[in-house]
Amino acid sequence: HFSNRNIHKGRLRVMAQNPYNAIICLGHSQGVVTMWSPNIQTPIAQILCHKQPITSIAVDPKGIHMITSSVDKSVRVWDVRNLNGPLQDYRMRSVVSDVAVSQQGVVATASGNIVETYRDFCLKTAEKPYLKHKLW
Repeated sequence: HFSNRNIHKGRLRVMAQNPYNAIICLGHSQGVVTMWSPNIQTPIAQILCHKQPITSIAVDPKGIHMITSSVDKSVRVWDVRNLNGPLQDYRMRSVVSDVAVSQQGVVATASGNIVETYRDFCLKTAEKPYLKHKLW
């Protein structure tokens, strides 16, 4: 269980599962993402993704790209096979509270009452949203 381990990375904010290999990704208030395997007592990877608290994590269905968002209004794309640095670094207009990836690789971001979707978000810099929807 993750709840009974003090890993000194700040308060646990978010959790996501890599759908490809079931690795659990935990996002912390210090901007760190730790990756856990159920049969190992320590994190299998730790990465400083942001300088501010993490607000959301998503992993694409193929288990290759991890997308993180932070209270600093940044959204970053990481290759989980090689965590040397972000593949993409986006600055959004407001804080992204949630990110999700579809089976086709379309990335959705939620900021307040606005949802934006992006094509090719992970592979190249998306200049503008593919679709934008205001909820109210």
